[in-house]
Amino acid sequence: MGVALRSGTHVALGFATPSLFLARRTLETGNSVKLYARQSDAAATQSYMTAASILTPQMTEWFGAKAKGELNVLDPPEAQDRPFEDRALLVTNIANVDPKRLLGPMSHVLAHAYFPSPRPWLEEGAAQFMESLWSEHQEGRESAITQLDNQRGALSLAETADPDKDPGQPLIAAHDPIFYRTKAAYVFWMLRPIVGDSSLAAALRQYDAAEDTSPDYFQHLLERTSGQKLDWFFNDWVNRDRGLPDLNIDNVTPSTGSQEDSYIVAVTVSNAGTAVADVPVTVYSGDATVTARMRIEAKGRATHRFLAHGRPEQVQVNDGTTPETEASVHRKDITYTAQ
Repeated sequence: MGVALRSGTHVALGFATPSLFLARRTLETGNSVKLYARQSDAAATQSYMTAASILTPQMTEWFGAKAKGELNVLDPPEAQDRPFEDRALLVTNIANVDPKRLLGPMSHVLAHAYFPSPRPWLEEGAAQFMESLWSEHQEGRESAITQLDNQRGALSLAETADPDKDPGQPLIAAHDPIFYRTKAAYVFWMLRPIVGDSSLAAALRQYDAAEDTSPDYFQHLLERTSGQKLDWFFNDWVNRDRGLPDLNIDNVTPSTGSQEDSYIVAVTVSNAGTAVADVPVTVYSGDATVTARMRIEAKGRATHRFLAHGRPEQVQVNDGTTPETEASVHRKDITYTAQ
């Protein structure tokens, strides 16, 4: 998307059909944002500046203290025109609204000013990730996971059913937004518990678009900040399109432990899908819980034994942050045979 403004500001071509705007607007700047408003809308720009100010701590935490570019917000040619965004350009009717109403969508577009990348899955995925993180911050984790799950069905339908015959769309070459936005956002969510938020944020802060000349640049950057080898993850989720996992709780076997009121719970999980899954598995015992991560290879099975205090009642596999072909949360009540 190209845009020409009276000040001479421009943004690079994006994924959409190029459009050209020649408009007389009033310029307001601040918080890595440039707002081009009609004279009649000039007073409304403060709402957007306030929203950007509220979002700045999240942006600096994940991307660094200084934005690498600026977000351009432009009043459209006609007030009734539909809004759209392309990278660090947002064309929308600038209106005097409560800044809180702007925080969700602005967390997405403002991320483009802080984290530009020549790779759509990184730039768009990170922006979508920021939007869901803001939802987690404001409304809680369940709200953010629900936001992700609203797009999981479309992703499941778009995924290759047989990756050995159909290569699908690997993220490094994806051209459909259901992959380079939705699936990429899931990738960031899956990486959070694998490497930790601090390592993931460190990799994003150290990322340099000018140095990203190899498809594995970000993987190696993340391996350095986390101290982990991540071939097993990137091979299935980024470098190739291996479809989605399909998990099932095959068996739950409780037994009494050596200490009073302790139990050993053996949980077996299978993966009928074609991509590896690394998911949290939680055993619930009344008000107590114990959680461990299990890695289940494609077409594979894994078992983990949990030590629980109190009589275990239920097992949950996956918490919705790893997309599956069907539901991404599995629960099974624990049954006991009569002695």
